[in-house]
Parts: sequence; structure tokens; C-alpha cells
Amino acid sequence: MPQAPTSPTALLAWLTVQGGRLEGVAAQPIAGMGSGLVTRESKALGDPLLFVPRDVWVTRKTNHTGWSPLVHRVPEERLAHSMSRLGLLLALEQATGGSWFRPYLDALGEPTVPYRLEPGERAAVQGLTLGTWIDEQTAAFRTEAGALGAWLAAEAPEAPALSPGAWEWALGHVMQRTFSVDHEGEEVWVLVPGMDLCNHADEPNARYFAEEDGWYLEAARPLAPGEQITIRYGRVKTSADLLLYYGFVTPENPNDRLHLELVLSEDDPDRAAKEAAVEVLGLRTETLVDQTGMLPSVFLHAAVLFGLDPAAFHAAEPDVTDPARAVRALAGVRTAVKDALAAFPTGLAEDRALQAASTGSGWLPAILQYRINAKQRHLDVIAGLEARIAEIERTGWHPSDVVPEDPDGRHGIATVRVACGHA
Repeated sequence: MPQAPTSPTALLAWLTVQGGRLEGVAAQPIAGMGSGLVTRESKALGDPLLFVPRDVWVTRKTNHTGWSPLVHRVPEERLAHSMSRLGLLLALEQATGGSWFRPYLDALGEPTVPYRLEPGERAAVQGLTLGTWIDEQTAAFRTEAGALGAWLAAEAPEAPALSPGAWEWALGHVMQRTFSVDHEGEEVWVLVPGMDLCNHADEPNARYFAEEDGWYLEAARPLAPGEQITIRYGRVKTSADLLLYYGFVTPENPNDRLHLELVLSEDDPDRAAKEAAVEVLGLRTETLVDQTGMLPSVFLHAAVLFGLDPAAFHAAEPDVTDPARAVRALAGVRTAVKDALAAFPTGLAEDRALQAASTGSGWLPAILQYRINAKQRHLDVIAGLEARIAEIERTGWHPSDVVPEDPDGRHGIATVRVACGHA
């Protein structure tokens, strides 16, 4: 397991010895976020902030680490996802302690991923979609650790044993610290020492990019001395993404979505035929919805079709664009969201009071912020659906009024099942 952490300041000093450049920036403790980068002087738009040379990148293709050849021998079936080889490289280098990037390893400390919850923290996620995801991810970590450990013991007895704890440590850091770069048409995950000191913001003040010689960080707007330098962790991150992969949650996250799922009654006499019709018509029974309550047409049409009575469904051309039927479908979604909100064991005001009274240590503050965000998004969606219903009742409904399908596989902040069908 990790040694005593190296300070971020010592890490940056090591980085400069390796050819990195600090352009008027320094490491500094950040309340609630551990450490971060701050400016030491004023910066204009586009001014350089940090340069990390290519030779300092750590990737699964890194050829100046002793374990790289072994990592490339691992069969694909032993690996759960694309980050696993880099995670294994990190675990082996950490266990043996002789790596050239030892100062970086020692600076990592413990990953801030929520897979080792205390009983009170575990209780705070029970009944939430988040709790299911955490349980599934924890189980997947341990299964993969077992598969890799067995392969190493059989095929590479010279390698150190891989415990579940060591694998959680390594893969946790890889999941929360890596950047992606295109290498000869292939996406490669990269650890970039120093760059990963930057904290996340929904509206960041810096941007990063990779060139042939290394990674660059520059100001995305004018910066004042002492201002924290922030980047965006990927294109879009919901509160679930942030907590699962980075260990924190931002208030009022604009990227949060509810995951809606249409569930057809088992007593519906046309159940099989409706399910077949949805598939033939290319409709969807799951979607993500933001605070506007606007639903993709392929989802709303499916909700209308699922709600048709036998006579309407068996008509020569069932009409799934009728405004009155759209209103009924939207009202059904609204009821489901209201029921899901009422099912939370605590209310929004209670969670806010618990958050105000929390000590700020452990995972509980982030979990409470997640719960607050989830409940607020339910309220937002309810308001959006009600506004949409009122608009359709007033002006009618046209397919062009409905947002296009969002096929992105981002986590929803909670799952709401919408009962449909006629008995």
C-alpha cells in the first residue's frame, strides 16, 4: 500500500527536474478538496500555466517501467475495462517501490473514491441508485482483483501478490486521475503528474491540451493572483459521476439527469405486441431527462403507445402523436417522479440541515450533497413536466417541439420507473 504521501509542492519540484515548467503557479491546500494549483501572479487569457513533458506521462504503453512487458501479456478476458492495464502497472510499481516515478506514486495517497464507506455513510446511500452503483463497482473491483491475482500467481510468480485493497488503490487513482489522448487512432489513458492537481469546476478557468512534446495548461480567462486553477473533468459529469469517480459533488450540478424507465404492466393484454411495436418503430423505453422535463420524442411516443387501451392500440394506425394522449403520458411520468421523491426516507430540508451540521470529514457531506441534488432534480423535473403539460394543452403538440434523443450513457442521478399499460 502507499507510503507516506509526498507533498504536492515536493511533487512539483520533482516535475521541474524532469523538464516540467511551472508558469507562476504553486500547490496549495484547498478547503474540502485536499490540494490544488493556484496562481502566484496575474494571468491573461491564453497565458501558460503548466507544462508536463511527454517523458513524464505514465501510460500502459510506458516502456521505461520494469513491469510494462508483463502488463501487456495479461489476456483481455482478465481485464474488466480499458483502464485495467494502466491500473495493474500502477499497482505493481507501487508494490515494488523502485520506479523512476516514485515521487509521483508517493504523492497519490489514498484515492477519493467511495468504496470503503463507514456504517453511517453506508446507511446514507441505502435505497438510492447511488448505493446500488457503489455495491456493483465494489464487487467488480474485487472480482477483477481475484482474476488478475490468479493469473499473476500462475504466469508471473516473480510479481507481487495483488490484494483487493491494492487493486482498489491503483484502479481508483487511474479512474479519477487519467486524461485521454489519441495515439495512432487509439484512445490511450494517461496519468499526467502535476496536471492532476487541478480541481474540477463546471465553469473552469483553465484548459488543457496535449501536443507531441507534452501536456499544456493555459488560462481560459484572466486570473488574479492567488486564484485556484480549475479544469473540467471530462465533457459532462453528473453528481453520480463526480461522486463515484472523484469523491466529491458540486452543488446545483447543471448536468444532473433523472433516468426514466417505462415499465409495462404484466397484466396488459397487449404487452408482448406493444413491446414488439416499440422495437419495430425504433422507440426507446429509457431516457435521461434534465430539469426542463423535455422528453425525447422516441421516449414520449413509447409512453403513449404503452398507455393505449386495446381498442386504440389495435386500430389500423395507432396515433402516438395525439396531444391528449401526450398529456396523459406526461402526467403519468410526473406522477412517477412525485412518487419517487416521496419515497426518499428524508426530505430536502432535513438533508440540508444534516449537511449544515456535518463535520466535513469522510464521505457523508458528499453523499448528503448528492441526495440534495437528486431531490432538487426531482422537483425541477416535476415543474418542467407541469409546464410542458400546460403548454401542450394551450397550444397543441408537434413532434418538432420535443427534444431529440440523447444516446449518451451518462449516469442518471436517480432511476424513476414509470408504470404503463392497461389491464
